[in-house]
Amino acid sequence: MKKVSVWLRRCLMLAAGVVVAFFMILFFYPISKSHTRAKARQCMCLNNIRDIMAGIDMFTQAHDGRLPEALTWADNLQLYVKNRQAFKCLDDRTDQAVSYAMVQRYSGAKLDDIPSRSETILIYEVENGQPAYRHLGGMNVAYADGHREWLEQLPPGTLDE
Repeated sequence: MKKVSVWLRRCLMLAAGVVVAFFMILFFYPISKSHTRAKARQCMCLNNIRDIMAGIDMFTQAHDGRLPEALTWADNLQLYVKNRQAFKCLDDRTDQAVSYAMVQRYSGAKLDDIPSRSETILIYEVENGQPAYRHLGGMNVAYADGHREWLEQLPPGTLDE
């Protein structure tokens, strides 16, 4: 009789463990699902910036190595960026047509004259003229050498003219 009660206790403990695990999965699933969606939108934004940087590369090749003017850069790239949706981030809930900005300091500059291109931010996300941290508390940026990454915050002095 004693062997049955030990076996029964173990089965009940196992069943209770399974029930607890099941409810934990149900509780945490929506949280991980929303985080996954946010990461997917962040990746789509990085793809937009990749398309924009490819357009900037083609623009500079056609204009003697010079970058477009910072105030009209998006208009100047329309010929080189075929996907018009690339200029609008999926997480941008404003009515602005372009979700990104070019650092003013490099307006019309020769790409070869930019020092430390792998450390120089060229394109960043904006909302109403201000840096926009819309992806999990950070923003996507593109550097002058063409690589892109997510940053929690713009480095000091990035937007200085």
